[in-house]
Amino acid sequence: MELIKATFNDLYFSRDGTQVVFNLKRPMSDEELQALYDTGDRELAISWQIYRDKRSDQANKYFHVLIGKLAMVLKTSNVEIKNRLIREYGQYQYMGDIIPTYAVREDIAENLLLDPYIHYKPVGREGDRVLMVIMRGSHTYNSAEMAQLIDMTVSECKSLGIETLPPEELKRMYEAWKPVKYEQAF
Repeated sequence: MELIKATFNDLYFSRDGTQVVFNLKRPMSDEELQALYDTGDRELAISWQIYRDKRSDQANKYFHVLIGKLAMVLKTSNVEIKNRLIREYGQYQYMGDIIPTYAVREDIAENLLLDPYIHYKPVGREGDRVLMVIMRGSHTYNSAEMAQLIDMTVSECKSLGIETLPPEELKRMYEAWKPVKYEQAF
């Protein structure tokens, strides 16, 4: 089975069903399209997912370098810094289209904020309980999400006089995240 990137273009609703129009991002020759049509099979099994550029390992490594520098200057642990940055600038963990909220005791909430593997964020109170949500780990971020996290981390570093990559070097790293052309990838 071939994986082809496509752009969702339009919808047409009718009594007979819905027509979905996609623009393929990998050029298909007239011969390829005709061969597909000539099979006589008019029903296809199609699945799709939202396309996201993957962030580079270089970006994740740089984020962790900045975490180490911040921890040293602020005299705290890397885990505390990383969790705080992800709480403040990171991405929520969704289940379907909702963000699950957990009500926990205050002492448990304090311990959860130090968890090195799952990043919790307090979002309010319910009686004597702290409402917590889970933030996604940076290893799951796409290039745009990672760029935002790094930009905000760089800003914090600069405010504390911590040396960071020059803007042109950051720009080069961000440009390296651009996806390859699909005619080369497939």
